[in-house]
Amino acid sequence: METKITLYIARNCPLCKKAREILEKLKNRYKFEIKEVFIEKNSELFKKYNQKVPVIEIDGRFFLYYPFEEKDIERQIKKSFEHRKGKNIYERNSKFYDFFESPMEFITFKSLRKRFFRKVFEKPEGKNLKVLEIGIGTGKNLPYYPEDLKIYGCDLSYGMLEKAKKRSEDLRRRVFLLNTDAQLLGFKDNSFDIVITTFVFCSVAEPVTGLKEIKRVLKPDGKLFMLEHVRAENEFFGKIMDIIDPITFNLTGAHINRKTKENLIKAEFEVKEEKIGGILRIFKATKNKHKE
Repeated sequence: METKITLYIARNCPLCKKAREILEKLKNRYKFEIKEVFIEKNSELFKKYNQKVPVIEIDGRFFLYYPFEEKDIERQIKKSFEHRKGKNIYERNSKFYDFFESPMEFITFKSLRKRFFRKVFEKPEGKNLKVLEIGIGTGKNLPYYPEDLKIYGCDLSYGMLEKAKKRSEDLRRRVFLLNTDAQLLGFKDNSFDIVITTFVFCSVAEPVTGLKEIKRVLKPDGKLFMLEHVRAENEFFGKIMDIIDPITFNLTGAHINRKTKENLIKAEFEVKEEKIGGILRIFKATKNKHKE
């Protein structure tokens, strides 16, 4: 499936013509479809974009509002391609994901999950908490949740969700599963008491965008807990991770050199960090109320 780009324009708009020319130029390097939409023909679009045209929408998830340059559009097209490629890799790997991860799950991940969830739920915060797990995958975290929670889980892979559905049924846990990703959550503002991620934000194409989306759906006093691997603080090993990162992404759909604490700060969270060994971290983040 090709990347689809919608160009929202107005009549007699010289900047719109320039945006079209940039897109046509980029078509020589990237494969995508362009659709032009005149906002005057739709009252809702006119109300939404009248003061912003030209507006570029990429695959319904990445938006650019003028002023933008060719490099800005190219960057977002690349991110859209990355998102699509990552999704395809996880879809492909979903059939064998648990099998290939089983050695690491036995040696390390299982104990890490136990430690992480003890931290998340160390203080009783009342029953019927509404919890969202981003990138629920095959549902490996489900055994560690306390009872009396309303658990929602989302993932970009249908194959992963099928495994999570089977695991939730085996555990007799009621979980609401949705096929979506961190960058475009289909929930209302201020919906969740807790959001959880474990080894997920290595796979989000635009991590700051994803974190801002999580911030949007968290309640004002809500908490984000993350168990993630990050880029090594040692610059030598960090550079090595940078070099091999394209290889790991093409094989697994995951980046190994993410600077998650910096991304949380960019998304305007207040952050507490716990280091676990060399590159593993537990983050507890809350909304920065001074920025609200």
